[in-house]
Amino acid sequence: MLRSMTGFGRCLVENANITQQWEVKSVNGRHLDLKWRLPVAARSLEPRLEKVVRRFAARGRVDISLALRYASSAAPSPRFDSAQAAAMLESLRSLAASRGDDFRPDYNALLQISSLWGDTGEELDENLATLLEGGLALALEDWNEARAAEGRALATDM
Repeated sequence: MLRSMTGFGRCLVENANITQQWEVKSVNGRHLDLKWRLPVAARSLEPRLEKVVRRFAARGRVDISLALRYASSAAPSPRFDSAQAAAMLESLRSLAASRGDDFRPDYNALLQISSLWGDTGEELDENLATLLEGGLALALEDWNEARAAEGRALATDM
């Protein structure tokens, strides 16, 4: 079966605790070149997820992204780097003092600084890792179907 090197696949999987949305897109490439966009909590699964991808693809540049949304009862606790935030505020306080300006910190602005926020560093549990592997496999199946449809169209054109 002729398959195009370019394609797009998507998968949305929801359960009571989590919603995962996968997107897979590819372009021509000589070797398998995977580019991941994963949430911080799932980055440790990259080698495991790569094995899933290799069941569906042998070459091409493949961009894979995952959006994870937790139910409020299942959401992991975020980690706030208060030491880094304090150091930033102190630096700003010193800058303001050196210029003779008043300094009143806007603590809400700290919500916008992504480097101050992260996960707790805990590994994902095995059940969630297995769910993510299954969701990725579904997205890759959709991607392969799109590539096969484009391959059929190319064969007709040729």
